[in-house]
Amino acid sequence: MHASRRAKQNALRAREGLPLLPPPPPAAAAAIESASAQGAVEAKTKSQLVEVVERNGWQSDFGFVLFRTDYTDEDAWERFEEVFNKLVDGSVAAEVQGEEGKWMEGGVMVKMVVDDELQGAQAGDVAR
Repeated sequence: MHASRRAKQNALRAREGLPLLPPPPPAAAAAIESASAQGAVEAKTKSQLVEVVERNGWQSDFGFVLFRTDYTDEDAWERFEEVFNKLVDGSVAAEVQGEEGKWMEGGVMVKMVVDDELQGAQAGDVAR
């Protein structure tokens, strides 16, 4: 992940009281710095996320499906929804560079399945 993108994502995470992303491994950071210093890294016009979504034709339907499996604290669920949506929007905004992929902002599908019959369900139960 590019350093400025990591900084933007960490700023968003800090505002939400979430743990920061870890720094890249030293070897990766050194390789990026070395390549940049030699002018070997060309500026990309599209982020990796935009490239993957476009290459696979997911422009109209990519995102997340979340299954709520705990119904013991409605306030906590509402806080989770708010923070999760901000993180998704902020992460996509951090990935979009210039006009390329601008269509992606606000277009991530997030489907939340809320059914109290899922109370206590495990991942394997939800997958069925």
